[in-house]
Amino acid sequence: MKIFICALFITAVTATAAFSLTDIYATPADFESALRFDGLEKQAAAYAGRLGDPAVLQSAADLFESCNAELDKLYAYSYLSYADNTLDSRASEQLSAMRAAAEYVDRALMPLRTELAALKGVELPDGGAMRELAPALRFPQEIASIVLNADFNAKPVTRPDGTPSSADYSELARALTGTDRDYRKAVYEAYYSTLRTHRNTLSAAMDAHVGGRLRQARLSDPRSTYENQIFTLRYQMPPLTGDILIKAVYNTLSIYRRGGELQAARLGVERYAPYDVEPAAGSEEGRYSYDGARELVLSALKPLGREYISAAERVLYSGHVNVHPKPGKQSGAFCVSPGSGIDPYIHMNFDGSFNSVSTLAHELGHAVHFILSAGQEPRHRDPSLTAAETAAITNEILLAKYMLKEASDFSELHSAASVYAELISSTFYNQTRLFAFERAVYSHIQNGGALTADKADELWFSISEPFRGGHADIPDDARGSWSAVPHLYRDFYVANYAFSAAAAETLAENILNGKTREYLSFLSLGGSKPAYGAFLDLGIDFLDKKVYNDIVDRFGLLYDIMGRTMETEHGKRELNAA
Repeated sequence: MKIFICALFITAVTATAAFSLTDIYATPADFESALRFDGLEKQAAAYAGRLGDPAVLQSAADLFESCNAELDKLYAYSYLSYADNTLDSRASEQLSAMRAAAEYVDRALMPLRTELAALKGVELPDGGAMRELAPALRFPQEIASIVLNADFNAKPVTRPDGTPSSADYSELARALTGTDRDYRKAVYEAYYSTLRTHRNTLSAAMDAHVGGRLRQARLSDPRSTYENQIFTLRYQMPPLTGDILIKAVYNTLSIYRRGGELQAARLGVERYAPYDVEPAAGSEEGRYSYDGARELVLSALKPLGREYISAAERVLYSGHVNVHPKPGKQSGAFCVSPGSGIDPYIHMNFDGSFNSVSTLAHELGHAVHFILSAGQEPRHRDPSLTAAETAAITNEILLAKYMLKEASDFSELHSAASVYAELISSTFYNQTRLFAFERAVYSHIQNGGALTADKADELWFSISEPFRGGHADIPDDARGSWSAVPHLYRDFYVANYAFSAAAAETLAENILNGKTREYLSFLSLGGSKPAYGAFLDLGIDFLDKKVYNDIVDRFGLLYDIMGRTMETEHGKRELNAA
């Protein structure tokens, strides 16, 4: 495949820096010192009854912002340390200490917050992030995280090359991008059979999580559902967008199911299994080095311009990316911004597959978004979740389009089309499926039901059934695959991926057509403008079903390409055989 690497992108920074948190706190002792917030209650009390004085009011606001800024640093340092090694007791202690500090700050500032709230025209810094750390709300999610990471007793497996491994989530992700179907099946079955031994714990955790959220919703506004509250307040989107999204996906499932038909034909099987859904051709583990992945991503993002690439380089080459998987490291990937002028950090598990390259592009989108929005007021700096995921998925789509453009033969074209189609499948269709499942769980518990393991599996299977088509099998163990999704503990967060994927397809096309300035302006907004209005400025209306047409049409075109390339390759094989 032709890969054009633009050397000027990396002339300023050529050394690969090791992952380090010293830009946040130079030593663990500095972290421990920052936990103390000495004299905070006395400081807050000093403002009591004096907020009518503009100078005092400004000083009180500065106190809120300085506390929030320090908590952002404490959170980034402790969570990144914990994610690096979930088996490290010291890292767990640091995370607990950070949460205790956040709760102390919330208590210390609460009287001042109450007095500020009574003043007209005063915009309070958001204290929701601190309250979110309350033990009663975080406990179910923590239980699920421990089960899926530190306490997941993965079964031993042997890789095709003879090396031993364990069927944890990282190995599953690795296997699913490989070309050995027997190994994909073996790891898939080993992983989900282990997951199934935790089904009662995980369903109880989800039941407690949803029950707690529903009680929170009743206290906040008895007339409004929790979903409506989340969409309106946190995601800054009209609640009806959820209904429109689900209809847009379910009305086009015939296109989604075509992917299964193509995969079955490609594998030469009558029915494909869940371990066949990710494209294998060209995406196997070890295909890309990390250095090569960085250069490939930067080449694909070149249309975004010099300002964007410069910010991306700062993150990629400054020791702010925790790259490779290792025992105890948290699975998956995420990006964290410590704020205070410190560049964001990326946690990932790079395995050399194209999926890992795409993940790097995704998380880099979050990181550069943080950097470009740093000029906003602190309380307006963080973007809405829909805007944040749009920034990340736009990068993935630009990478997919780049690979499609650079394909030099039918095999590479098929591979590029298949990974692009899988991106749409996973971010638009499958995230909507998770959203529909999450809705069903909330409705069941809202109506007085208990979320047993059997009930959760039943709901998941009924939601998933329309996605299957006649070429798919779902093993019994996979009926509980919902329990492996940590985003289900983040309050309809999965819907944001689907909204963002639809927006990103349109925006990526706009960028390639020269409309980069508008997109960068959107990124620089941070959270200074409500999400729905910011997207309207870009011509994207999530209440209009037309916004989903671009990504659905692209999905269909990619399957057309895959079908044609398969026919061409099949014809070539027959000709050679003759």
